[in-house]
Amino acid sequence: MFQINVLHPKPAAEKPHARRAFLLTLLCAALSASLFSPGHARETSKPAEDANKLVILGLDNWPPFAGPDLPNQGFGIEVASTALKRAGYTVKKRVAPWGRLLSEAEKGVVHVLPNMWHSPKREAVFSMSSPYHFNKLVLVSRKDSGLVPRNLDSLVGLRVGTLKNSAYPALFMNDNRHHKQEVLEQSQNVKKLADNRVDAVIGDETVLKYLIKDQHLPLKDFCFQQKPLQITPMHIGVSRLHPDHAQLVRILDSEIAAMKSDGTFTEILQRHKLDEETP
Repeated sequence: MFQINVLHPKPAAEKPHARRAFLLTLLCAALSASLFSPGHARETSKPAEDANKLVILGLDNWPPFAGPDLPNQGFGIEVASTALKRAGYTVKKRVAPWGRLLSEAEKGVVHVLPNMWHSPKREAVFSMSSPYHFNKLVLVSRKDSGLVPRNLDSLVGLRVGTLKNSAYPALFMNDNRHHKQEVLEQSQNVKKLADNRVDAVIGDETVLKYLIKDQHLPLKDFCFQQKPLQITPMHIGVSRLHPDHAQLVRILDSEIAAMKSDGTFTEILQRHKLDEETP
């Protein structure tokens, strides 16, 4: 009899590249399941939430309260930025003249403007924080002119330097007995006063004194009104086009109150060489 030997083929050796391909397929499948799981969906929604925590803050040039070259961009900017950051917001600065910042806030491009004076027109555009500081609105003249500015009656027939887009009191704006001359920045008014191109300037006493010193002019050569025309509260304005404008105002008020309690606000005042002003 013949014996038939059945030859069983040996299993083919598994090729290394085939094993790698199989493992890669498993890895892709696991990753795909993870990406489309409910947990991952919640995680990827975080950037959209974080976008709501971004605040565009307007920065103009009004030293010592605001200015790109000032320590922490000025007192008012530091107060607002610190309050927002403490509440978990990301703050980005938009540097532009005050008039342009007002216009951009009306369009919702800029969200927050510190150092704001109240007016009915602004109330329609902004939700406003409680006052966090106060400005003394005064008149200033050159001593050698002989003009001692006491009130609006002392300005009859004179040239008065004003700042465009400022919310001056109606009593001043409606008085046509003097000649108002507008400029874009208060530093221009100080220079015009020094050059005798205006007879007086109206503005915040702290700002005017800062700018006089900044232009290396002797402070003793100028005559400041002793009794302010008005004590003007400073607010932080939040554009009403921001979806959370009311909440932002509440947060600003709450954080600034906390800053006053824990000493942060006093530290900021001292850093900018300011005293706390009261009404």
